[in-house]
Amino acid sequence: MKSIFLVWKDKNCNGENPEWIYMKANEFFEFKKQPENADRRFVQVGDKKSSLDDTVIFIEANEELYKKSNAEQSRKSRISKTKKDYPLRTQWERLIMPL
Repeated sequence: MKSIFLVWKDKNCNGENPEWIYMKANEFFEFKKQPENADRRFVQVGDKKSSLDDTVIFIEANEELYKKSNAEQSRKSRISKTKKDYPLRTQWERLIMPL
């Protein structure tokens, strides 16, 4: 799987008409290690499952978009965990295997 990271050239633009810097994963992780970049937030664009070419794209996001995306990701995670822990049984399964 390939990851692409798009970072604002000016971290103070807050997402308003940003100029983007393209980074590969190794460049991005070095970038995030720098103390002045620790507070910068990133969100995944699109869905890993629907990516046709196995490419995942992350973009820098302002605080509002980051919180919204994080809330949505948490919701999907909770739903997925619930489905694993409590799988739906078919009507046939309920008849032959009552609780």
